[in-house]
Amino acid sequence: MCVLLAGSIATRCASNNSKHLSPEQTALVGYFSNAQMIRIESVISEVLQKSGAPGALVGIVGATDTPIIIAKGYSNISSSTPMEGDLKFRIASNTKTYTAMTVLQLADDPVDPKIDLDKTLEYYLPGSGIAYADVITVRQLLNHTSGVASYNEIAAFLDIWLVNPLYEWTKTEIMDIIRSGSPDFYPGTAGKWKYSDSNYFLLGLIIEKVTGSSAESVITAMTIDKVGLSSTVFPTTSEAPTPYCTGYKMDSSGNLVEVIKVHPSGPWTGGAMTSDIRDLAKWVKVLGNGSLLSEMMKAECFTFVPAVDGSTYGLGLMEINGLRGHTGTIQGHETAIFYSTQKDLAVVVMLNRCNEENYTGSSIEINIKIFRILAPELF
Repeated sequence: MCVLLAGSIATRCASNNSKHLSPEQTALVGYFSNAQMIRIESVISEVLQKSGAPGALVGIVGATDTPIIIAKGYSNISSSTPMEGDLKFRIASNTKTYTAMTVLQLADDPVDPKIDLDKTLEYYLPGSGIAYADVITVRQLLNHTSGVASYNEIAAFLDIWLVNPLYEWTKTEIMDIIRSGSPDFYPGTAGKWKYSDSNYFLLGLIIEKVTGSSAESVITAMTIDKVGLSSTVFPTTSEAPTPYCTGYKMDSSGNLVEVIKVHPSGPWTGGAMTSDIRDLAKWVKVLGNGSLLSEMMKAECFTFVPAVDGSTYGLGLMEINGLRGHTGTIQGHETAIFYSTQKDLAVVVMLNRCNEENYTGSSIEINIKIFRILAPELF
């Protein structure tokens, strides 16, 4: 494992020093120049300082599937514990990629498909009370063209969540909040797109309705276990996984405050999962290649619609300059995972500071800047 806590990537990684790197890692490093690796270190240091995050984990994965892991800063500042490559983070909205892949597999079953992407919300959840439920399709929930207002932007949720992330929400409470929101637009309106956690909460309910099992157990069996992600968990309690990277947010006085426990009932199928950098590096390749899907369902998954800031969104993943992946922010943690099918190159960035109400976008900034260094032809 390549670890950077202080000093230079150039001497610890790019020198091909076998004392620090396995043969697979040496082969990957050899694919890049010393100058590129030095620039990567500079990018991480610069953005880390700007973001105010105590630490960062960065994984770079090529064709060998063996990641170079760069660990910088601290996982806990009160104990001066350095960042380490095996620490687990809350991956927030990257959870959506697992939820979506589970829905797509349920639709992709050649013998007994449980979901039709073009059937409506009313068909699967009759009497939900959601505006335009008889128009909104599963596909529109997946690609955020449903127009359903995001419950985590509504005061009835935020007033509790931001103060007490340990509050245990019932599905009825969250459904009431979703119903209270005015639609952002009529479902499927051309040129309209709005990211909404409500979409993925509703998809979680659909998974439970068509399988008769909890969304947590179905996503675990059909996606997490199938890919062999041993450090990825869909939690059902607020207990932090071990070993855990302490998350931080900044208070009104500019001080970093620990955020250790979050109850998964709040973000649920849109953002409750935990993982580590190796599992995310493995997962983003599966996600970007559509490895769990038939060729027909891959085509559905990778049909992208215009989103924001030049990005596009498919069925559970975004695309930026041909890079497929997702981002995630939750109190204390921020993560960006992206993969280039053209280069067979993945970059995963995890930071342990995030204020959802004042998101800095630092993890995706590091991620894209690393791709610009290693694959400038994509931009």
